Amino acid sequence: MDTVFLFAARGNYGDPCPDNVTIITKAALVAFDRENRSLLPKPIAQWLALQGES
Repeated sequence: MDTVFLFAARGNYGDPCPDNVTIITKAALVAFDRENRSLLPKPIAQWLALQGES
C-alpha cells in the first residue's frame, strides 16, 4: 500500500484517516521551510522573503 502525505490548511483531515495517510502539521511545514529554504522553488523563497520570513 502506498503512503500518502497530507497537509490541509484548515487542519480538517476527516475522520478517521486511513492507515496509509501521514498528516503533515503546519508546525512541521514551517520548520521544513526554515531549515531547507534552498530546496524551495525560487518564486516561493522570494515570496517568503517579501513576507519577512527570510
